Amino acid sequence: ENGVVYQNDIEQMAADYVQAIRGFQPTGPYWLAGWSMGGVIAFEMARQLQQQEQEVALLALIDSSAPQGEDEAEVNWANLLTIFAFDLGLSEEQFRKPIGSTLPQMAQLRQLWVEARRSAVVPSEMTLVEFRKLFDTFKIYTNIIRRYRPGEFKGRLTLFCPEDDVE
Repeated sequence: ENGVVYQNDIEQMAADYVQAIRGFQPTGPYWLAGWSMGGVIAFEMARQLQQQEQEVALLALIDSSAPQGEDEAEVNWANLLTIFAFDLGLSEEQFRKPIGSTLPQMAQLRQLWVEARRSAVVPSEMTLVEFRKLFDTFKIYTNIIRRYRPGEFKGRLTLFCPEDDVE
């Protein structure tokens, strides 16, 4: 619709970024870092650069995790909504009530939207339709990550993660 092409796998996303980076800086060393899904993409970029015989001087992943190789079609709604709420920056107390309720799914999403606006983790003017699109994008990317099967990276990887697990 706006000329943006969305990739549906990590390998192709990484290949597009590698092509762009090498267009700007044809040879390494490369310093790569990424947060969350961006860390998974940075990892795959590092692998592809190594396959092109380029040096990766730094690979830093910030709060990223390796895909678990789950074969189920989709993550269940409550888990997906919980991860989404957590990624937005809501505390468990803020999202436990809407997600733990017996309300229909869209009503749970609406309550989460109200709480997210109240907590200022999304703009106060964000509409429910925009919030739903954000959640739909999150679902798509969650499934893209779940399908990714990482290969071998030969080198040092630095992982930054929270000291306390808040889940």
